[in-house]
Amino acid sequence: MIRFGAFTDTQTDLVRAQAAEEERALIERAKSQSDAFEELYTRYYGKIFSFAYRRLHSRELAEDITADVFMKALDALPRFTWQGVSVSAWLYRIANNRITDHFRRKGQSGKGVLNIDDVKTLVDERPLAEDRILASLRRREVEEAISKLSDQDQLVVTLIFYEELSSPEVAQVMGISTNLVYVRLHRALKRMRRVLEREGAQ
Repeated sequence: MIRFGAFTDTQTDLVRAQAAEEERALIERAKSQSDAFEELYTRYYGKIFSFAYRRLHSRELAEDITADVFMKALDALPRFTWQGVSVSAWLYRIANNRITDHFRRKGQSGKGVLNIDDVKTLVDERPLAEDRILASLRRREVEEAISKLSDQDQLVVTLIFYEELSSPEVAQVMGISTNLVYVRLHRALKRMRRVLEREGAQ
């Protein structure tokens, strides 16, 4: 069942702030201690792999991309500067860039049908709460609606609803402002709603 909740609240913000501080300390240790980088790898390998797999629909390619992400992260680690958002956003950005490069080399779009079996929650974007997707909609319909979004709109939906990143983290991954994240999410949800309403009327 798809559930809805606030996009963020005081408790969530506090948890994220604590997690961010732990990550900051971990990344600093990882610059000089191999076991700290191993912890970073263990903590984020599954998330980065899942993200790559959803975009590529190939286990082998997802594994290659994920391995490359951590190799690039290890190489760039001495130059990494903490900017107040989670290190996972940095890793997702590396992954997104590698995936984009892959599609560009192949002359393909990154757009495709997303499997949402493992979606835990679809949430309202707080400043744009009027954009709701009815919780009773069937998963197949939601899948179809997501697949009709543009590449960038699919990406923002994936990062927020699948990867559960905050808006500042999504902004860092996509290289855009936080306000533009809100705009793109608002647009994506409106387009999904139109698709779902159109199909529901058939």
